[in-house]
Amino acid sequence: MKKHVLTLAVAAITLIPGVGVSGPVSYILRDARFFGGDPATDPSRETTASGAFNSASAESLAAAYSTGGATPTTFNGLASNQGTPFALSVSNHVSAGTPVALNFNSAPYDPTNFVSLVQSRVQESGLLATGASGTGYLIPTFSVTGSFDDTHASASANLGACAGISSCTATGLAFSAGGAQSVDVLFSPAIAANTSFTFGTPFDFFFFVSAGVSAFPAGTLAAGGPVNGDFTMRIAGYKIVDANGNVIPGAMLDSSLFRTVPEPSSLLLLALALATGWALRRRGLA
Repeated sequence: MKKHVLTLAVAAITLIPGVGVSGPVSYILRDARFFGGDPATDPSRETTASGAFNSASAESLAAAYSTGGATPTTFNGLASNQGTPFALSVSNHVSAGTPVALNFNSAPYDPTNFVSLVQSRVQESGLLATGASGTGYLIPTFSVTGSFDDTHASASANLGACAGISSCTATGLAFSAGGAQSVDVLFSPAIAANTSFTFGTPFDFFFFVSAGVSAFPAGTLAAGGPVNGDFTMRIAGYKIVDANGNVIPGAMLDSSLFRTVPEPSSLLLLALALATGWALRRRGLA
């Protein structure tokens, strides 16, 4: 039986303090594998790309690795983003032709159940909320769609997401259960310290989507495969609420990323439409 564990090597990220209203937006792309080569000397096990993000952006970071031989174990990763229409995408494909050892990419290089990880992230600096006073909470909602293809007996793929102001805790949104699976989910961070801000004080906000592959038990990926995950994250809407989850009347947000997304009422209609479509598919009516 497969175990489902979220394989995100980064569970929390601290941001640089805000530098101005409607400040710059930046991106980070990441492809990582936890097998092949020497983790102490092989930089290709962990590759990243970063830079400015805007409406014209269309950045990507690809990784391809093979252990070689007649029955190689391979990793193909692709992290990308798009400014118009906004989207973050991740693709993580693993095929294990032969068993391989799994070790963390940083000292002390202990055995791990991580096989590979692909992330796409953006951060906006200097958001400003006005129209009220005191503390508020920025709660965006993201639509994440994609698919799994998993035929490995002792490995599984997963979808993760994270969003926050000062930090965030990664959330597992979906896990492969064997064979081909489609994924269509909504994600919002919780009302918590890491989504709180002070009205009139600039703050930063970041979020990312991840596709991971894990193997069980830790330390070895057995022969088998493929194990694939392909996903795209889009902004569905946002709301500014108090600690009880009530929308704060009159609250306004100065933001490059969130200024063109639906208002909360439109977001509610979107959620209802998605829920209705899911119910109809379950009943075989759509």
